[in-house]
Amino acid sequence: MNKVFPLPADRIVLKSKKDTYTKEVLFRGYQYNVNGKPQVSKFLIGKTTDGKTFIPNANYYEIFDENNNPFPIDKDIYIREMKKFDSILEKSRKSQTPVRLKVSRMDFLIKVIKETAKKLQREASATTEELDYVVNPAELVKSVDVETATPEEILNDTSSPNAYLDTVYKIVNSLEHTRILGEVWSKKTAISVTNWVAYTILKDTYNAAQNFNLFAEEMNLASEYHLSSQRCSELFKSLSEDKQEEFFKAWADLLQEEEAVYIDFSNITTYSNNLELADYGHSKSGEKLKQINILVCKGVKTNMPILIEAYRGNLHDSTWFKNAIKATVTCAPKVKMVIM
Repeated sequence: MNKVFPLPADRIVLKSKKDTYTKEVLFRGYQYNVNGKPQVSKFLIGKTTDGKTFIPNANYYEIFDENNNPFPIDKDIYIREMKKFDSILEKSRKSQTPVRLKVSRMDFLIKVIKETAKKLQREASATTEELDYVVNPAELVKSVDVETATPEEILNDTSSPNAYLDTVYKIVNSLEHTRILGEVWSKKTAISVTNWVAYTILKDTYNAAQNFNLFAEEMNLASEYHLSSQRCSELFKSLSEDKQEEFFKAWADLLQEEEAVYIDFSNITTYSNNLELADYGHSKSGEKLKQINILVCKGVKTNMPILIEAYRGNLHDSTWFKNAIKATVTCAPKVKMVIM
């Protein structure tokens, strides 16, 4: 015996069937435009004879919960996925050898419901303040090409980021670096810088700019987040000294450190003859190359770096220490004690 349910209250349309007292019960999706024309998809979820109760079909259990309420559906995700199915239909209509589709609009609606649930779960784990600056790496990955992919590939495209990149963004988001970078530069720059950092950490032995896009492909990044050598140069030029100082000030203000230690961190050797700070000095690696010296100011309370000072490769640490103190006073005025 078929189970009877009360007719749902939300997003329901009744459609009469010819020559019968039975009406189809349809779930109505969001309206969106296709080629300038409004499109509203309806999904059959059962049938009714009295307009008050209905006998559900399998679709009902995918769309509604046990309380007879529709599962949450994110409008943006819904429209994106419905348009993908529209493109599949259009491609099938234009095909000279049409075949029966192995996917349906209902399959895409189920995908929408699942992706909405994941999105709500992510948002529930973040505070309201975090939502303003958190970068979700899932938004950076490429989707399948709907023009060349099969319907099954389009349906199963989950646009998932590489696990490594996902971890990097979790760390950077938790440190609020994405917020600070976005405020000092822009969200786009925050993403580019974070991706570059992820690249240099993972590919520390061959992280030349010309190889970045190999990393981007490995991470499944969308093409808009790829960086050619030219775009890398433009990115680095945008990281001006005054902007870096602004970043360090905001970061130091977040850390609230009162004591710091300066560490003679290392030096970076280079083959370049075009870097202003590169010069011959005492190379810790033993390489007979020009180098750039680096000092790191580390907070005592948090053990986090507060700022980094780069200086000419031919200068001694003690020579640059006075300049480092000045940088600390400027960027981290709350620091009252500095130890070399």
